[in-house]
Amino acid sequence: MDHSFHDGKDKLYGRWIAESERDQGGISSAKATLGRAIRGYLGPYTGFFGNFNAGHIHVFDRAVNDARFSVQDIRVDAGINNPVVPQISIIGMSARSETFLKMVPG
Repeated sequence: MDHSFHDGKDKLYGRWIAESERDQGGISSAKATLGRAIRGYLGPYTGFFGNFNAGHIHVFDRAVNDARFSVQDIRVDAGINNPVVPQISIIGMSARSETFLKMVPG
C-alpha cells in the first residue's frame, strides 16, 4: 500500500511479506530433495516467516521527517528434539590437497 497526499508532502506506505514452508521429513536420494536432508534432522518441519513494514514521510520546507516501523515474525516447529546432523562429503575434496597446492604459483 502506498498513498501520497497534501500535494506530495506526505506519504504513507506499508508492506507485508510472508512465506510458509512445510515438509514431512525423511531422506531421499533425489537431488531435488537435498534441502530436506541438509536441514539436519529427519522429522517433519513447519515454518512461517513474516515481515511487516510501515512508514510515514513528511516533507517540510527545509527538512524531511521519515518515520518507520517494522515487525519480524518467525515461527518454526520441528518434529524431533534431538536432531541428526548428516555427514556430507564431496568426493575428490579433502582438507589439504597436495595436487592443488602444486598447481598454485607462488
